Amino acid sequence: MITILDNGNVDIERYGAMGRSSNAVLCLAAMHACVARSWDCENLWRCDAEPVPQTYKHFPGACGPRAPGLRLGMGSVWPRRCVREFVSLLFDDCGAAGGAAASRDCVNLAPAGSGTTTLVRAMQAAGYGKCGRANASCWHHQHTGLGVVEALARAPCVIVTSREPAARVESGHHYRRHEASVADALGAVATRYENHTVLKPPFGYFGTPTAAYFAGLTRGACRGKRVHVLCTEHLGAELAALGDEIGAPGLAVDTVANVRVAARGSSLPDAWRHWLNLEVYGLDAIIHDRACRAYARYRPRLAFPPAVNATTKGALAYHHLREG
Repeated sequence: MITILDNGNVDIERYGAMGRSSNAVLCLAAMHACVARSWDCENLWRCDAEPVPQTYKHFPGACGPRAPGLRLGMGSVWPRRCVREFVSLLFDDCGAAGGAAASRDCVNLAPAGSGTTTLVRAMQAAGYGKCGRANASCWHHQHTGLGVVEALARAPCVIVTSREPAARVESGHHYRRHEASVADALGAVATRYENHTVLKPPFGYFGTPTAAYFAGLTRGACRGKRVHVLCTEHLGAELAALGDEIGAPGLAVDTVANVRVAARGSSLPDAWRHWLNLEVYGLDAIIHDRACRAYARYRPRLAFPPAVNATTKGALAYHHLREG
């Protein structure tokens, strides 16, 4: 059993017969811990591996397809300390704590199903132009066009939205108008997940991990620059605050339909919701929790998906969120 205490620490007992604790929940509660930078961790998100077929089409930029630890599936095994290091890099070194001055010269990243349409409309309203060869400060809506490496090379300010992973996947099912029910569609995803080391993202770009947009990120790339990770479920308030910070008040938007839908989070049955958030998209769930911590958003709890028999496949669940 894992319990998140009121003081932000964690009380850990071994999790049932599995003999391991869920690294995701540990990190959700203890993300403030400082960790030493290590080359073995950085290798997980460095972009020097050969792409695999499952990453060619649906992963962003030049680095996304080449980061071995950001592929979707059981083959992506992250020790707890590496998760902490990655999230500290994103939110501290490349965030407000990094010390870079706020800049109005921004470009966005576009993880599908995370409020990107609302973000693009807000940037248009604030006077940003569409990205082209000449303008560094701009908006775009190409889900695989830019990763963080290309964005930081282009502008000193990068804006990206973070939504609950299960809600993104659910949006993908609705957007693509699948004939199968969401339960049947996710059952097929679970079967593939159990039998393949690397998984093609389900529902196209909606299934691409948000973390993949940060492939290749380093402290050097962020020197003098900022990455702003906004909580999708409170995007109206987030955009207004960001607009005030960087001197772009036009970013403030009304609570349009897209934002209202996102604010509800996922409506999937709990077992599927927790499985997607904790097991399949564990790192995305941790990033989302950090981005949305000011709003006391949904915190996933341990659960088996309907497709997994806990008595015969107990070792499967949370296998890649191991301690270490």
